[in-house]
Amino acid sequence: MSIVTEPDDLIGFLFGTAFAAGLAAAEAARDDAPDHDATPPAPPSMADWIEAEARAIRSKGSELAWRLAERVDEVARECRFLRAETPDQFDARSEVMMGVPSPGGLAS
Repeated sequence: MSIVTEPDDLIGFLFGTAFAAGLAAAEAARDDAPDHDATPPAPPSMADWIEAEARAIRSKGSELAWRLAERVDEVARECRFLRAETPDQFDARSEVMMGVPSPGGLAS
């Protein structure tokens, strides 16, 4: 009888090779799992979110949807130009650029 020195061999000896193989697979899956301590991805910018909404509108396929999506894309471009990350920033920076308050605005 030989002496078992490796932990995996000991598990296989005590509980059977099928259990040892299952345990090894579970450990491998755990090692491949995403790191929950990692920093979560940043949320999309306001302009990115607006562009995604424009794509969703455009996906409806009608001419009206395409025209509306173009207008929504214009708002996204304005957000990028103004470097606005919130509706309040967009409204305030639009007012400064145009010299007049925006009617309704994004924040309302």
